[in-house]
Amino acid sequence: MFKALCFIMLGGASSAIAQAPVSNVGLGFAVDTSAADVGPIVRLVRAYLAAPVASARDRRLWSISDSSNRTQRDLAARYALQGFPASIVGVTPADAGDSVYIVKILHARSDRAGGPVSPLALERLYAVRAIDGAAPFGWRLAAALPRLTKQWPTRIAGRITFHYAPGQQPDSSRAARAARFVDSVATLFAVTPPPRIQYYVTSGPDEYFRALGLDFFLLGSGRREGTAGNALPDVGVLLAGDPAQGEEYRHELVHIALGSHVRSGFVNEGIAAWLGGSRGLSAQQLYGALAAFQRAHPKVTWAALVRDKLVIPSEPSASSDAWYATGALMCEGVYRRAGVAGLRLLATTPNDVTALQHVLARLLDVADTPEALDVLWRREAPGFESNPKRAP
Repeated sequence: MFKALCFIMLGGASSAIAQAPVSNVGLGFAVDTSAADVGPIVRLVRAYLAAPVASARDRRLWSISDSSNRTQRDLAARYALQGFPASIVGVTPADAGDSVYIVKILHARSDRAGGPVSPLALERLYAVRAIDGAAPFGWRLAAALPRLTKQWPTRIAGRITFHYAPGQQPDSSRAARAARFVDSVATLFAVTPPPRIQYYVTSGPDEYFRALGLDFFLLGSGRREGTAGNALPDVGVLLAGDPAQGEEYRHELVHIALGSHVRSGFVNEGIAAWLGGSRGLSAQQLYGALAAFQRAHPKVTWAALVRDKLVIPSEPSASSDAWYATGALMCEGVYRRAGVAGLRLLATTPNDVTALQHVLARLLDVADTPEALDVLWRREAPGFESNPKRAP
């Protein structure tokens, strides 16, 4: 399950950034550092992976022609650099010349020598020959996204620039609604959305991950894993891989609009699920799934589910849907009882279950105990399923 997988690896909402350093980078058997250009490129990549956060914006190591264009950074790193061992498995020319190379990095681990390998990602970076003499290795790294999407058609609606993967047809009505939706969410929470949003419309997560520079990235299995979306609010990028939603992937648009203004990951996802649904399910459908989950698991408590998105490990899809639904249910309950002011207060709640309990008890007018919230949680899911209410 993609959402669950990202939560486990990234530790929270889809905007989280990992980028764990890789101190020991191996070489694939086909990488010959004695070959022209390969040796210095390998040393450059090793220097970057040893300190990815610090060196990502270092213009000596990275080719950044426009500091305002945040897609020129290594956006794939937040997915690929999860603490897995890394191996450079290819350094090959990007074309017939010798000024740009493609660098392939495999992120994988094995639990024992000679045992099966568990791959996480095959990352693609570009190495561009430096001509100014300031690059310590004679080369600079460049991100994949601007290069791989350079020929994609684009359309602009409001603050959003839509980039269309091959085969995706623009829908101007959806695009216009998406632009208005971002502004309305920002207004609701009294925040300022990104001035420019880059929105990539693709057929599915495999396609947008390839555009990001991940020729392979581990995804979940199952019927519902063919579509997904991902928001990168810190750089104003939205990756949409669901043709049924296209330009109007509202869940991820909420994340883009709110950015880092919501302190709790659970509340952040709850707001997005309430206003934009989750993985193709509306909030009303999520409430129905939550009611069914509650009936099937009478011993699961509100607090246990909030703490652990996969509280029932054997049922990851149902458990994850219940987690998103619970967040949406709490947000909707707050809006019904305390209005916009209550929602804004909820957004400032720390990322802590006990703190969340205190705030919710006050806003929902129940006793400040886990048991009281548990009773409310079980009582209101069926009612909200049949009588949803939306924010203005």
